[in-house]
Amino acid sequence: MATSIWRSGSFFTIVVMHVVICPYTKVEESFNIQAIHDVLYSKWNIEEYDHKNFPGVVPRTFIGALVVGLVSSPINAASSLFKANKDTSQYIVRIILGCLVMMSFAIYRRAVAKVLSHSVANLLAMITLTQFHFMFYSSRTLPNTFALMLVLPALGFWLENKVRKFIWLSAFTAVIFRAELCLLVGPLLLLSLSSRRVGLVTAIKHAVLSGIAALAFTISIDSIFWGQLLWPEGVVLYYNTVLNKSSNWGTLPFLWYFYSAIPRCLLLFLPFVPLGITSMSKNFVGLFVSTLLFVFLYSFLPHKELRFIIYAIPVLNTSAAIGILQILLWVRKRNVVSKLMYIMVAGLLFGNIVATGFLSYVSHHNYPGGVALSKLHQVVETTRNVSVHIDNFAAQTGVTRFGELNSNWRYSKEEHLDVQSPKLHTFTHLIRETPCSAFSHTHSTISMIKGFHRINLDFRSLRNFIQIDTVEKLCLLERKDISKINIT
Repeated sequence: MATSIWRSGSFFTIVVMHVVICPYTKVEESFNIQAIHDVLYSKWNIEEYDHKNFPGVVPRTFIGALVVGLVSSPINAASSLFKANKDTSQYIVRIILGCLVMMSFAIYRRAVAKVLSHSVANLLAMITLTQFHFMFYSSRTLPNTFALMLVLPALGFWLENKVRKFIWLSAFTAVIFRAELCLLVGPLLLLSLSSRRVGLVTAIKHAVLSGIAALAFTISIDSIFWGQLLWPEGVVLYYNTVLNKSSNWGTLPFLWYFYSAIPRCLLLFLPFVPLGITSMSKNFVGLFVSTLLFVFLYSFLPHKELRFIIYAIPVLNTSAAIGILQILLWVRKRNVVSKLMYIMVAGLLFGNIVATGFLSYVSHHNYPGGVALSKLHQVVETTRNVSVHIDNFAAQTGVTRFGELNSNWRYSKEEHLDVQSPKLHTFTHLIRETPCSAFSHTHSTISMIKGFHRINLDFRSLRNFIQIDTVEKLCLLERKDISKINIT
């Protein structure tokens, strides 16, 4: 019991640390974080929702935002009693999301303990705690993160031969959040059929029922919010596969997931993954192979992002944990070697922590938009009449409606307004991407916001071998003739 409490507390602490270090969100997270804000503050007044003015390239489901919003609402209401602002609410909802993902991970970890061993499950927990990307993404409002809440328990149920529960959770995950997860759960279902863990008729019955239920659920909820009959993930699937327009956002080499994304996620425990293959149980072999097949098949999509394969990381970490345990068992009767091995594992965990700290530090400087809006509220008197225009770069790097702290100010993210646009000059303040020299005749710069630029390696200095370069990314501008502007 004490071990379980300590472990839960450790995961909660790491989630909170990541949220505190990087409280803001990027463009990929913007729909869900704005939707959660609107669920909390606009409630059923859907016409005030952010997506009415900024729907995005493709529609997304509101179901994840609704879940997090409803779970967060009592805590958010309690915080308002202590005069906490909306900025605090953003911390709350992201911590809640992280905790929901960690609860799902706990279900998967318990299945590992039951099917493999408690030792493997404990090593899995330690490895995961010290890595950056999985813990970092657990509180990000990405569609992939919401999918994690369902796919991790689904994988746990598959390991435990609870195939019907696996089918239902998999259907809801794929139909509502990420359709491409069929590439992961599909082979697992085929393995269940081939090994007669479930009959064909039973599998078809539950697959059809769960698919219909999930489809009806998402269409009934999302059609209300979007104001039209809609299956959001179906539109996303068509956009990414049939139209193949995801490549508009950049392409990467076929093997990028294998030589870049996975090594960065696993850090120092990557070499132990193949060692675990020799000692895997029959059940876990199926899960491991299906996971690698999922990453391989997903590699055919030209547009690649690490978050697209985040579901593979717990499985690969489990393989690494199996490999470490086998080495520890092999050397346990060799006193000196055994001690050295334990020291090595501890050293690798510490190395992961150092790497995670460094990556967290880099990420902290990667959200200049959020910093800029926060800074504006600090340097401009809250009692003044203010209208602020937020440009596209700022909106993509951290600005959300949670950052709109003054109900008397007017905030705008209207696009396609350049220095020549008369409407742009109706705002008292601007948050603009550098360079801002074009505004020097009409505006004064009240603050410059720096952001991450690159990592430099200085081979001449051991003390400052790795250096983080930041450059000015955004400027906060104020109209010189501000007194002449009529705020409406």
